[in-house]
Amino acid sequence: MADDGTAPATTREALSEGGGMVAPASLPRLMRIDEAADCLQVGEGHVRKLGARGEILLVSIGAGKRTILRVDPRSIEAFIRRRVRPPRAGR
Repeated sequence: MADDGTAPATTREALSEGGGMVAPASLPRLMRIDEAADCLQVGEGHVRKLGARGEILLVSIGAGKRTILRVDPRSIEAFIRRRVRPPRAGR
């Protein structure tokens, strides 16, 4: 939760609330772009756009032409939680 008791506004805030370093054994398995796209039922390009906008966290591994992008699955979960809509009245 944010300082005022509300849900975190960004994925970065949601993931940083635990504070400090995370032990390697407790790290989640990073997802490939195509796996994240399958999870969200969208295209790979949309996953990249979500990452570019900061709505999900992309992890860059390597440098230069051989850079590999992975997605932190916790950021997918946080994204979904932020997007859940309450049911409409009368339905």
